[in-house]
Amino acid sequence: MKLGRGVRSPGELGADAERERRTALTARRLRLESLPTSPDRDAAVRETDRLRELVDGLLSLARADAGSEASTRVDASVLLRERVEMWLPLADEHGVALVALLDGPLPVRAAPGRLTQVVDNLLSNALEVSPAGGTITVSARAATPWVELHLADEGPGLTPEQRERAFDRFWRAGSGAAGSGLGLAIVRRLVAADEGQVELREAAGGGVDAVVRLRPA
Repeated sequence: MKLGRGVRSPGELGADAERERRTALTARRLRLESLPTSPDRDAAVRETDRLRELVDGLLSLARADAGSEASTRVDASVLLRERVEMWLPLADEHGVALVALLDGPLPVRAAPGRLTQVVDNLLSNALEVSPAGGTITVSARAATPWVELHLADEGPGLTPEQRERAFDRFWRAGSGAAGSGLGLAIVRRLVAADEGQVELREAAGGGVDAVVRLRPA
């Protein structure tokens, strides 16, 4: 049954509520920045930033659940090269090498916006855990009946149990881990919207190899 004009879905209503919260948090941060510097003020700014990051994650998750963008034919090699080029300056700042091992065209069925967000989330995670002097390797290959995209880091890695739980909403590897715990949950929903699969494997160097499987186009 289609929703009538003017009737909002639960996902849309939730997204609207999260946008209102984000606006309120932005206003709160601006007010805090106007106060004299102090330990309490700095702690409040950090907490506001943490909450805003959480709201951003919830908004992204709501958009992923909506899945409104249609799948089409996307060259995975081209998209991966573009994202690597975009992330190179930030990787350089962190002293991390970002390497793309990509050959010819690899057309897949996906929504360009969704796949871009998937790759960006995985690159962000890899960069966060990569030590200075480490390497993040991005590659893709045909693996019938799939096309597999690999983003492998040289970070501390995860145990098998952690890799299994990593896609749960709000899960983080440890109590001191940064982030909202929503990034991989968003990745899983976005990949599922394109009828694909995603998993975390142990990388050859002991880090994490994030594998996205999509249907060839």
